[in-house]
Amino acid sequence: MRYFLATLLILFLTSPALAEDILEPKEKGMNVLVVKEAEEKTPEIVQEEEKEDEVEIKETIPETNHPLNLQSTKALTPKEALIPQKDLEKWPYLNEIKSGSDTRVQKALDAIETDLSKVPPTALFHAAEAYFERGKKEKGAIVYYLAQLRARFDFRRWPVLGNGIDRPQNDMTGLSLSIGEKISPWVLSDTKRMSHIFDLVEETDLAVPYAYLPTYKLPVKGKPEDTWPELLKEARDEYFTKTHALRKALSAVKR
Repeated sequence: MRYFLATLLILFLTSPALAEDILEPKEKGMNVLVVKEAEEKTPEIVQEEEKEDEVEIKETIPETNHPLNLQSTKALTPKEALIPQKDLEKWPYLNEIKSGSDTRVQKALDAIETDLSKVPPTALFHAAEAYFERGKKEKGAIVYYLAQLRARFDFRRWPVLGNGIDRPQNDMTGLSLSIGEKISPWVLSDTKRMSHIFDLVEETDLAVPYAYLPTYKLPVKGKPEDTWPELLKEARDEYFTKTHALRKALSAVKR
């Protein structure tokens, strides 16, 4: 059951086509999912949850001890967060984070802690796995879901079509599924933990610039850079609308 639930969460956040199936859990057979029982809801709590259905991207970030030690807690506007393509560079530690060598992986993790903004989604997925295997589960979960969101945006601003299994989107989805099998069961095992993790993902995304190049070959012509802020807003709205809907659905599930 835990494996099934984890896979469902990954697909829910990775593939827009599956959103409708998950947003109606009772009709789709998800009423038997096992998570910690939600607390009894007062009228005040119900009213507050109804307000949360209208997802609004945060404009400020709480002054908290963030697990990733963000360089700044300032919430950036899409325009502030986006770096012109001419100023972007490939992340030099991709081979290290993928190597499997403790020393080389740690070197890459140290670079991530130094400047998260320069790390592409592919590297974030591998970093999520590395953090998780080292017992830093909260960090692993944050960078895992951050990778999903940022990969979505990248395919909006640099549409890469390809053919069949050669499509970069397929590679990214496969990576997300594989690593998510380890991370999502832990995230989903507690509804409060799940909400906390997604809050941190949103805070992180708002504070960290998009200062990286994806690891796949970019098309000769992407979307005009003056459209990137709106594309980022769309990607964020879509992703966080889904996470809020997922929180609500799973919080309503009984033991």
